[in-house]
Amino acid sequence: MRTQTILLLLLIALAKLAVVIFVHVWSVDVGMGGLSPIILGGDDGITYRRIAGHVAETGRLPGAPNVWPLAIGLLMHWMGLRGLFLFKAFLFVASVLVLVYGLRLLDRLSWEATRQRPSVRSQAVTLVLLGLFPTVVYYGSFSIYRDLMIYASYLACAYYGYEVFVRRARGGIGLVISLGGLFAFRWYAAVAFVAGTVAWLGVVGLRQSRRKGAILASGAALGLLMLALLVRMNFFADFMHYLRFRQTFEAMEGGSTLGIDFASATTPWGFLALYAYSFVSNAVGPLPFQVNSLSTLVGFVFEVPVIAYALYRVFRGQVRKTPGGRYLLLLALAWFGLIAIYNDNLGTALRLRVLGMQLVFLVFACELWVAQLRRRSLTARRQARPAALVAQVV
Repeated sequence: MRTQTILLLLLIALAKLAVVIFVHVWSVDVGMGGLSPIILGGDDGITYRRIAGHVAETGRLPGAPNVWPLAIGLLMHWMGLRGLFLFKAFLFVASVLVLVYGLRLLDRLSWEATRQRPSVRSQAVTLVLLGLFPTVVYYGSFSIYRDLMIYASYLACAYYGYEVFVRRARGGIGLVISLGGLFAFRWYAAVAFVAGTVAWLGVVGLRQSRRKGAILASGAALGLLMLALLVRMNFFADFMHYLRFRQTFEAMEGGSTLGIDFASATTPWGFLALYAYSFVSNAVGPLPFQVNSLSTLVGFVFEVPVIAYALYRVFRGQVRKTPGGRYLLLLALAWFGLIAIYNDNLGTALRLRVLGMQLVFLVFACELWVAQLRRRSLTARRQARPAALVAQVV
């Protein structure tokens, strides 16, 4: 890693740490005890603090919406710690891991596309987009949301998946560990990762590998594993529950719902139209007419233009046609496709879409590097042409 990149990584990490400390002091000063000092919707941290406090005091594991408060509560119990600092320490480490895994993925993608290491500029773009994206900053410093743990786990899965399936190198143990962690933090993110990987194995892996039997076996093993987990969780029996979830929990908590009711679709075309609207809103929203809160306004002004430009460059570029580029984009597409069914809340969409947009941003950063190399090549040819003409005349 180049010196300039290391310095920028450290600078962004220190900036994020400064924000965490500032927000924590602000929160304590206004009487929130380390949770979000401003309310832009429901604060999951209130529930997490209560559960973790119970585990820290008793050592017993009550029912919980996910593993995050249970794990931190157990650590508090064993270490004799209290308060929210352990939550925030893990979130800060996760925010740094996002940057590290992002750079490593960019390096792999760049080598595949250009046979060169990425430029400092493309690395800087990666660090800024992954580290300073407004939603990432908010959920990594305000309160004790688990999102940074999920972002880091998803990028780790993408990296080790890239190593195992695209490069056919070592990384199986890392993939199993990171996928297990992702499933523990947000099970349907693990489902999306497996779905995207299986899709890549079928669309790209089989066509470009001589080991078709191994590819089929890998895809079947991943698919059967996830199918077994979903059956174990009664996912298919309760599928209508997940559709009704859009009109119940999200409506009560966020106040900025899309109002999409899939159950009301009477024809397949009607369902597809509703799904397409939900997909676009979750992936690149909020749309102008959907802005109805401070969080959606921030997303529309500061995030939507960046996302739109990144998607435009990725669609027009060549990196998306490489096996690695297709792998990352299929992982992102699988995630967007899933949350288009699951999520109806615009505020929640801002935090959920980061998992997919991280991968899009990596392809975008690599595309900037490829375009830079292309401009260099054109410039060199233009400069060489007059010299060649002079030589012919002489």
